[in-house]
Amino acid sequence: MRNNMIGDAINKIESWYNEQCKSEWAHQYGISIDTLDNPGWAVKIDLLETSYSDLHVEEFFCERSDSDWIRCKIQDNKFYGWGGPMNLGEILEFFMKICAAHTH
Repeated sequence: MRNNMIGDAINKIESWYNEQCKSEWAHQYGISIDTLDNPGWAVKIDLLETSYSDLHVEEFFCERSDSDWIRCKIQDNKFYGWGGPMNLGEILEFFMKICAAHTH
């Protein structure tokens, strides 16, 4: 199930990114995915100059175990997501869900 989630999440984030690249957004902003040393993932997505630039959501935190957790928030027009080593798809899916809930 996780493999399907990551594949779906990557397809969705690719589409979202492609839409943003139709403007000048890609020249100044972007998406970064990095690793954490505990281990896990860190995701940052710039929202400035997108239709989500003034998006506000409550910080979300879910810890199922030491290695199965996510934390997501929006601050300073950036989406931040962190999670365990197998939670990258869940972080990206969370971002896409808040975008879908706030579609203009």
